[in-house]
Amino acid sequence: MKITEVETIALRDPDAVGFGDLCVVRVHTDEDVTGIGQVESPSLVVEAIVKARSGLAGIIRDEDPT
Repeated sequence: MKITEVETIALRDPDAVGFGDLCVVRVHTDEDVTGIGQVESPSLVVEAIVKARSGLAGIIRDEDPT
């Protein structure tokens, strides 16, 4: 099994004070197994870290998710 894609889903609460920003990270594999995790950090920062040219998605793609 290998990681094929890392997806970020921003969850923003416009009424929240402080850390009202959460991000769900979904990791897809070549065997149709999907893992889901939560990051309690500003979603725009998480998305930038994952999707940057040399970011997390590129580093872990084709790796074993276990």
